[in-house]
Amino acid sequence: MNDSSSYLVTIYTFKGKDYLVKMNVLNKNTLELKVTDKITSEDWHCSYDSTYIENLTHKTGNYKQFDIFTTMLKSGLLKTSESITLDLLTFDDLEALRSRRIMGRTFPPHSAHILPASASNRRYLILTYTVEFDRIHYPLPMEYCGLPDPHILQSTIRRLEQEIVQLQDQLSHSGTQCCDEDLVEQVNILEKRVLELTSENDQLRSEIIRLNNQLNKKQPTQKHAEVLQNALLTLEEQVQKERLSLHHQIRNLKEEKKHLNSQLLLFNLQPEYLSP
Repeated sequence: MNDSSSYLVTIYTFKGKDYLVKMNVLNKNTLELKVTDKITSEDWHCSYDSTYIENLTHKTGNYKQFDIFTTMLKSGLLKTSESITLDLLTFDDLEALRSRRIMGRTFPPHSAHILPASASNRRYLILTYTVEFDRIHYPLPMEYCGLPDPHILQSTIRRLEQEIVQLQDQLSHSGTQCCDEDLVEQVNILEKRVLELTSENDQLRSEIIRLNNQLNKKQPTQKHAEVLQNALLTLEEQVQKERLSLHHQIRNLKEEKKHLNSQLLLFNLQPEYLSP
């Protein structure tokens, strides 16, 4: 699943604290989630395949297919459904829920491809689905990644700054008036650019995740990391805005092309414009 609908970046508030949440669905069978504390810059990450997710939902007694579950999760992050809520719990929070038997069923074992971490640092993203007479809880364990490497952040910031400049350049050039053939070509170029940027960002995120897993070998200062992380979050949000503007420009160009085609058809149908 490589289209833009498979990737979501949003700000979500858990227990009064703001987090940057990134959700990505790869190849229609892998869910990736990353949660970043906007104050401390700490990261938590998880990656699950469709089999794990479907087994998880089966054990709750309310089975969901992988694509349905990811749609529910996206709806929860965007707050578009009153029946879906999200929470971010610590290990102690989860044990307290279990002791009160709120969760109802035993949680599935952790996926083998999740890196081990201490229970005190791990977080659990809980998707709660409320139906008429029941509440179903789907827990997703997320492993602690720590603070990002300043060198990685600096490299990412440079790449995002270049991407913003390229997007702004595309928008400034696409704002000029052009003929029908130019409109078609320009729409194709812009759509291709969107796909290229999406692919490039996917590779960038994978590289950041890989390097973050090696943080235990490096000891960046928290202050330096926080400054760079905040700059990175700001740039990522700006890239999202630029990408939305690019999509909007593409829609406008298509509408303009349609309008020009309608005018041309009307012109051809007028008898007074026909040659004698």
